[in-house]
Amino acid sequence: MSSPPTPDAEEIRHALRQVIDPEVGMNIVDLGLIYRIDCAPGELYIELTMTTPACPLSDMILDNIDAVL
Repeated sequence: MSSPPTPDAEEIRHALRQVIDPEVGMNIVDLGLIYRIDCAPGELYIELTMTTPACPLSDMILDNIDAVL
């Protein structure tokens, strides 16, 4: 049995558009918070930032990222 295909960066970016920054009301992709996406079989690396250094909702945003992926 083969493993499912590895998603590409564009598929990941599309999924991340479902994650809304509640302070701003926009998705994290259109806000420019995603800097880099690397996909490899069994691995996913996403470099991102928050809207402010002390973003009070960062844990919630990260949980939402986990949920959509």
